[in-house]
Amino acid sequence: MSTVSKSFGDIGTPSGRSSRGHGLFNRVNRKLISTATLNSLLLLVIVTVAIQITWLTPTLMILEGPSSCLKGGPHLYRYIQSQHSSPYDVFDNKENGFVRWSKSNSPDDRYFSACMLTMDDNHFWKEFLAYHYTFLNLRRLIVAVDPRSKTSPSRIFKQWEGLIDITQWSDEDFIFDCEEYEDDLTDVHRCRQRRLYQMCSKALKKEKTTTWVAYIDVDEYIVPNWRAGPYERIQIYDRHMNIFDIFDANPFLNDDFNYTCYPMSRVPVNIKESSPKEVYKDVPAGINATSLMTLRYRHLEFNEEPLPGKCMVHLSEIDWSEIKDENHNTHRPFKSQCAEQDMWMSPWDSAFLTHHYPGSLEAFQFRDDPRKEERRTAAHYYEKHNGTRGVVPDDSARFWISNFVDKVGMQRAQKLLRGADLVGLED
Repeated sequence: MSTVSKSFGDIGTPSGRSSRGHGLFNRVNRKLISTATLNSLLLLVIVTVAIQITWLTPTLMILEGPSSCLKGGPHLYRYIQSQHSSPYDVFDNKENGFVRWSKSNSPDDRYFSACMLTMDDNHFWKEFLAYHYTFLNLRRLIVAVDPRSKTSPSRIFKQWEGLIDITQWSDEDFIFDCEEYEDDLTDVHRCRQRRLYQMCSKALKKEKTTTWVAYIDVDEYIVPNWRAGPYERIQIYDRHMNIFDIFDANPFLNDDFNYTCYPMSRVPVNIKESSPKEVYKDVPAGINATSLMTLRYRHLEFNEEPLPGKCMVHLSEIDWSEIKDENHNTHRPFKSQCAEQDMWMSPWDSAFLTHHYPGSLEAFQFRDDPRKEERRTAAHYYEKHNGTRGVVPDDSARFWISNFVDKVGMQRAQKLLRGADLVGLED
């Protein structure tokens, strides 16, 4: 089976950590121990405890040196003890005088593809494309439009010519055959999605440059997880990094997930509003931050029961025999490669999260969802997405915007994001 290291860079595994300290004695005759011996034992205990604290305390790793890079040449690392739970803790260590990571030796031709189904989601598409173009290096996309959709994303997709190669399909393009479920629109939707994953995966696999494919929805965003456990938490980070850069800089991330399917925990985003100061923090002048979900909705809900997760798949390593209808699932795009237990992965075990945004109430209710009567009401929207338990602020998804402007220029960024939150927009 192939490993992640074949695609994310020269990735190894961390050196093993020694076991925790053990007690020195089961029984001691205190009368025979001199004062000097007691002092020595006390010193040994203090050192042992200090070592254990060091092992258990999350660390933040910053590269040091004006020519530091992660491939080729010597690397100097310095560890900073930090209980960081926000990317600001990484970026704002200016007082330490460190030079940030250099990506001069990282290849720029690595990219992600995606297979997606859409229905009246135009208010999501502009931000989704801009974000994942920046962070995921999304460069290839196949989108099937549900025949019941009242709007078309065609004009939005056309604006991305030269940046992302987007192919738009209808049912006829991926051999739609779900008549057996025609009495239940929800089952029809699930059948259509399985067929799409099958045919889209085949189409992408034929393209020689395809490597990684993200199987997510248009209201979901792949984001670094700053609350992961100490063995999954990202330690080397710079705001300008994309996902490939992060894997290159943090090889230990692949110690647990070194297979063809890379699972991610999925976390719901709360609709709690943020202040204008919080929304516009670090946003380039000229960008309407309130129209962007990743900047406007800054709170996550960490519930006791995790949502079924999503996956990234190294499609070039998937055998053709595995691309078949019964092997596909929304949460396990390849059941033969994506383990069932990983579908329910805890956020603490996931280096990356899939943030699931409900959007505005208008957006939530716009789609003619077959579950609309029970799950698309205003009451359900506020009950499900405006809870107070387990809600924490999180800014992990906000740094893309300045990078996006740097990549495409302010004028084009404004054009591509104009009307990003307008429901029913077709331009």
